[in-house]
Amino acid sequence: AVELTERQGWTGIPCETAACYKFGALIFTGEIRAARNGRPGAGAIELRRSFLVEPNALYAHRSMVEVFNSPAYDYCEIEIHAPFHILNPGDYGEHQQVWSLTGK
Repeated sequence: AVELTERQGWTGIPCETAACYKFGALIFTGEIRAARNGRPGAGAIELRRSFLVEPNALYAHRSMVEVFNSPAYDYCEIEIHAPFHILNPGDYGEHQQVWSLTGK
């Protein structure tokens, strides 16, 4: 079983074992952090992704963010979903993410 942790408005999802799982979430703030070799802010290598969320929009799999882990792969996958929008001919959609990498 995978044990989630919650601290100061964040949910920790460990991807350290070869377990197969997928977690999805509707979030309030458009920011996720992934840390390697430690916790965010504690000397770890940290990837931060920031984006806008639309609280009343529809999202794929009813999730703004999904974390997928599988024993078949040597990595954890993080997906950010843009809201569903119906586009008519000539319309366009846009979704932006700001990525930053920090740490040692």
